[in-house]
Amino acid sequence: MITQKNQIPNLDFSKKYNAEHATHYFTKHKKGWLRKLSNWREVKIARKAFRYIGSPKTVLDLPCGTGRFWEMLARENDKYIFAGDNSADMFKNGLESRTKEICRQVCPFQASAFAIPLKDNTIAAIFCIRLGTGTK
Repeated sequence: MITQKNQIPNLDFSKKYNAEHATHYFTKHKKGWLRKLSNWREVKIARKAFRYIGSPKTVLDLPCGTGRFWEMLARENDKYIFAGDNSADMFKNGLESRTKEICRQVCPFQASAFAIPLKDNTIAAIFCIRLGTGTK
């Protein structure tokens, strides 16, 4: 399903996404009531969107970061999540921080949102939230 290894663009903003940043990113959405409220709201909006489109069985989560939405995406045991991120450290942190049950449904791979190495018709839906270039 995943084609040969693609070239990851060397973008200035992506250099900060190392293992240390991944750990910080994973924990920041759990600190403080405003972050928790924001996270709860984003999950609720995403859940509603997936109900609207009929709960597809294959989903591309790109950029997946540390898998903040994997619990919501993996609610159905027969759903399969292709989790791509420009930073391998980000999805590695997510895999280390999630339950084995969640991780069984996740196929992580390093990829840029600008070069996705999946064959046509591999996925039924794309989940993309907070994709930014880091520029102002």
